[in-house]
Amino acid sequence: MQPVILEGQIDFNDTDLTGTPTCPTQPPGTNNTTIASTAFVQANGGGGFSSGQTWTGNLYGTSRAPNTNYQNTTGAPILVHVSLFDGGASTDVLYVGSSSPASIGVSVVDSATPGDGDDTLSAIVPDGWWYRFGLASASSAQWYELR
Repeated sequence: MQPVILEGQIDFNDTDLTGTPTCPTQPPGTNNTTIASTAFVQANGGGGFSSGQTWTGNLYGTSRAPNTNYQNTTGAPILVHVSLFDGGASTDVLYVGSSSPASIGVSVVDSATPGDGDDTLSAIVPDGWWYRFGLASASSAQWYELR
């Protein structure tokens, strides 16, 4: 018995749907609900978070400073990671937001005991979003980005 295919319905015996399915590659920049082939994805910025990205060296004190807004313009999400070295009691915050100044905070409250260890803050920053690190009183910090 042959399946009945109604107009607009899927023919599950179609060779495009068996083995390794295929689909047309959409024009660059297409932004709608059509299916994206791997060729389209690779031509438009890759496979998303961490695809082709690498960790930066320590940016603190060179290209990154506390309480300064930065915008992710990489075309992909990035991971921002800050390590704090004890400076006593403090509340340090890594802010992320869709506009500047970044205002959604991920915070760490450090105890009042000097030398009690290190704290870390991490956040994923979507493409086009802003981020900043609000340093309260840590004695030093390291700032890395997966971009």
